Amino acid sequence: LSCWAENNIAVQSVPCLFQVVAAGKPYPVRNCSVGNETASSVVVWCLPGSDGGLPQIFLLEIYVGGSPNPRVNFTATDSPYFYLTDLEAEVPIRLIVYSVNSKG
Repeated sequence: LSCWAENNIAVQSVPCLFQVVAAGKPYPVRNCSVGNETASSVVVWCLPGSDGGLPQIFLLEIYVGGSPNPRVNFTATDSPYFYLTDLEAEVPIRLIVYSVNSKG
């Protein structure tokens, strides 16, 4: 996309150039890690993928045992960093971290 400006002083000789890129879904988070583990807490962090050209949010879901439904979920807006507390000791959990934007 090119644009020019003109006023009573001059006419712009070199156009402004803009590249229009269609927005899309964000790329998956990657390199997730777990640290600072205690019997009832843990820190989870990942590297964000591309945001697809739109603001994205990050979600973490906790699944307990073999349940197909998450027991709880958390949302982070700045980065995929989660501090989980009040976990039950000796209870197996599965954590899923992903990102979403208005495109999906």
